[in-house]
Amino acid sequence: MKMRVIWVVCAALAVSAYASASTIVVPGPFASLGNQTLVPNGDFSAGLAGWTVFPNGVGNFVASPAAGPDGNPGTALAITGPSGIPVASPGYALGQGVSVTPGETYVLSGYVQYLTGATGNAYIDLNDVTEDPNALANPLIINQWQFVYAPFVATSGTEFTRLVRDSGDSPNDQVLFDRIAITPIASFVPAIPVPLPSAALGGLVLVGALLCRNYVLRQRA
Repeated sequence: MKMRVIWVVCAALAVSAYASASTIVVPGPFASLGNQTLVPNGDFSAGLAGWTVFPNGVGNFVASPAAGPDGNPGTALAITGPSGIPVASPGYALGQGVSVTPGETYVLSGYVQYLTGATGNAYIDLNDVTEDPNALANPLIINQWQFVYAPFVATSGTEFTRLVRDSGDSPNDQVLFDRIAITPIASFVPAIPVPLPSAALGGLVLVGALLCRNYVLRQRA
């Protein structure tokens, strides 16, 4: 089962246009949203219920009507830079504690969209896990949802999940977050993008193969 899940992850790597050592990014639009286990109110359908401002209340947080990653009307979290105040690290965030099983492997994931003019970093992280795993969005993808995810091993029974913006965000710009999830790796299926033209896909498959090799080596280590 573990190897099957590894190769599902590798398949997504093959179509990803952007990745780091800990983050895999799948740009939209999407043919399928895959399968993920949303955290409580991870789709913001109940406004900001269950989420708290962390650490010092900087910025504006609004559950706003938006076309979701599937293209249908829905609700997303809009984080907007405070008027006239550029945001520097460590930035500002919403967060909530999520129940997990210590020692088990999960996948942290969600959808992020930079709107026109947005800059800086936008990511989902686990503030209390060793090495601070995070799923970092690609700021070069504008006005389009992107699916970001990163695997991690739970270190306690509750992990604090944050939605973060930092490092030089411009005043009044906006980034959207939606469908925040923590999924046991055995049941995780990543979002699948609409197929690319064959010429572009060939180059991404080569990149994905190299990323996949590194991922499998890390899993075996």
